[in-house]
Amino acid sequence: MSSFLNRIFGSQSPAPLPIFLPLSQKGRRTNVVRRPDEHLDDFMPTTPMIQEDSRPSDVIQSTFFLVSGKLRMLDRLLATQCVFMLRYRRNHGSASVLGYPVIAENFLRNSNQAMKSCDRIASRIVQLGGLPDYSPQYMDRRSHVSYEDMNNMKIIIGSNLMAERSAMRFYRQMALLVGHHDEMTRKIIDDMLADAVKHSAELTTWMSK
Repeated sequence: MSSFLNRIFGSQSPAPLPIFLPLSQKGRRTNVVRRPDEHLDDFMPTTPMIQEDSRPSDVIQSTFFLVSGKLRMLDRLLATQCVFMLRYRRNHGSASVLGYPVIAENFLRNSNQAMKSCDRIASRIVQLGGLPDYSPQYMDRRSHVSYEDMNNMKIIIGSNLMAERSAMRFYRQMALLVGHHDEMTRKIIDDMLADAVKHSAELTTWMSK
């Protein structure tokens, strides 16, 4: 499990995080904080990383399509989009101050797109009986990308390019995991992937200038 997570999320294993349990019939949830030994992502199977040209096995899909597995994945996606929203908001200000109005406008548009993705993911979490977590305490740990504060335009563009490419790989893996068994979740992921591809192409163009 740990090696599989490292190959998708990097060398740092996620710290103990909140889990979103379905609401009870009385509208109350049980304990929403995982024990220290429960921090591994339960939507991830103990199998090698999925190849992009292969179809997920029945074991992978049955593991994922527990409600708790969907919520764990959506929580990761929500945190990732929240961090992108904040990154690009900050980059918009930096580009404006540094005298790059066209790039600044583009960063603001990227931030707004990430915010819309956050709203869609949060709505899907609620539909599945969970509650979206916007707590800044765990946001950076749950996100697939990190928040960075930079004031050099070349570094900002390069850093965002690496972040978008990393996110693209993550989204593709999640899309393969979902398959076509959850069209609503798959559509959200596909749209996020399309945005990331577009952002990556724009950033690549700016890097060459």
